[in-house]
Amino acid sequence: MSCRIFNHCPKTVCASGISSVGRLQLFVVSPQRDTDMQTSRILITYGHNCYVFNKQKNGRNLFFQSLFVRKAPGLASQTEGKMSTKKLEILKWAAVLGVPLLIFCMPESGAFSHPIKLFLCLTVWGVMTFAMELLPNIVPAIVLPVGYVMLSLTGFETVFRPWTTNIPWMVLGAFILSNTLERIGLLKRVAVWCIVKTGGTYTGILWGIFLFGMISNLVMPGGFVPVTAAFTYGICKALGIQKSKAGAGIMLTGVFSTLVPGYFIFDPSNTGVLMGSAELSVTYLEYLKQNLIFLPLIPLLVFILSKMFRPEHAVSGKAYYKEEQRKLGKITSAEKKATVIIICLFLYLISGQEMMFGFILAAFAGFIPVIGISREEDFRTVNYPFLFFITGCMTIGMVATELGFGQILADMLFPYLYQMHETVLLGAVWFVAVIVNFLLTPLAAMASLGAPLAQLAQTLGINPQPVLYSFFQGLDQILLPYEYALYLISFSYGMMSLKDFVKGLAMKMAVAFLYLMVIGIPYWHLIGLL
Repeated sequence: MSCRIFNHCPKTVCASGISSVGRLQLFVVSPQRDTDMQTSRILITYGHNCYVFNKQKNGRNLFFQSLFVRKAPGLASQTEGKMSTKKLEILKWAAVLGVPLLIFCMPESGAFSHPIKLFLCLTVWGVMTFAMELLPNIVPAIVLPVGYVMLSLTGFETVFRPWTTNIPWMVLGAFILSNTLERIGLLKRVAVWCIVKTGGTYTGILWGIFLFGMISNLVMPGGFVPVTAAFTYGICKALGIQKSKAGAGIMLTGVFSTLVPGYFIFDPSNTGVLMGSAELSVTYLEYLKQNLIFLPLIPLLVFILSKMFRPEHAVSGKAYYKEEQRKLGKITSAEKKATVIIICLFLYLISGQEMMFGFILAAFAGFIPVIGISREEDFRTVNYPFLFFITGCMTIGMVATELGFGQILADMLFPYLYQMHETVLLGAVWFVAVIVNFLLTPLAAMASLGAPLAQLAQTLGINPQPVLYSFFQGLDQILLPYEYALYLISFSYGMMSLKDFVKGLAMKMAVAFLYLMVIGIPYWHLIGLL
């Protein structure tokens, strides 16, 4: 039996309690209170029938009054859905285990040596496990480095080298800092301020979300996608926007404004993984100078979204957010201290110094007694499995380089690419990333292909940085939600149809490619990067 107690009338479905035994379902709608009698409506479903009763309590007496019987939808489809999910999981496991087995059965010859074969078997298993999400990401992230050593492909000094780089420590510092900022309420204050300042109309709300995305990226590049998704969903609910074009415009603006800044603001948990797997280094300021030309791409996308997903009725949320701003009150002492820490972090990052020190110092500055804005929970609630996932991805690239896999791939592709013009090559790399996205997660693709692409660029006599930048931007282009978990978060709130999601992402893909070819690559030539 399944019991769901709702807080509103039957038309508003909002469950607050669930229990289940067998296949009987019991739905209890909140009571309508009288002076001496309590009444509530009960829906009992059994099989495909739904029995509806009035439940009344007068003193100690409890009685039911039958209202009607109707078909209960969805029960058969739910059972069929569970069976399909199980079949799909079996197929995924068959692929995850079968593909490495096929590779192992292939005959060894020339460059396809025994170590390369073993490396591919284990790596393909790990990457496919990442992509199909059959296990928690931390499982393959730990199995991969340990497995490389067990198979005698390399030593501990190589597989654990990612922990000696700055990437995981930058991510750790950024996670701690973002937890603190979210807990003390500074993020909400900034978000509300952005909406109020941009007017509160539908178009103004989109520009306010854009502004919040840019500000949040200065603190933790790309790291506030879940926060922004929740914020944009809250906007939709507060303004009474249901699944619609307006909802799609708001949700897509949120995810675009949080992720696309990664084209020019260095993200240690994203771009850092790609550069780390290729064993290349770039400072925050260098990355900003080399890619600042992509900044206008974001307002261009927001402008197009405002036209593509124009609401059917006028939307105004200024009064609501002014009230929210009033409720927040004056800025607190903790928020002021956090603002100073953020400003100091930004100034440190643009100074060109080692970024890791800035993120770590900013994260732990809040624990200093004089400042005292951080708590133990900010440290405890860090997503530590993600740190292992990042280092596991970086390990793939480092082991591949040590085994010479990057050079092998470069030798295979060189005959097809060596006559290509640089512009055509970068466009081809971008398209490769888009195709790879259908099969691998972006981080898995960065980890497995970062080093080979860098090796290929060096073999062709091209600076590997713009090649990797093009690859990174290509990985940000998707058509379906499953391709990229951070886009899936926004889609999962149910504010947009799949059709609108695909339409918005297809627009972004076309605009981003044209922008890269017409503006981005010529700019790289202009500054001497190519």
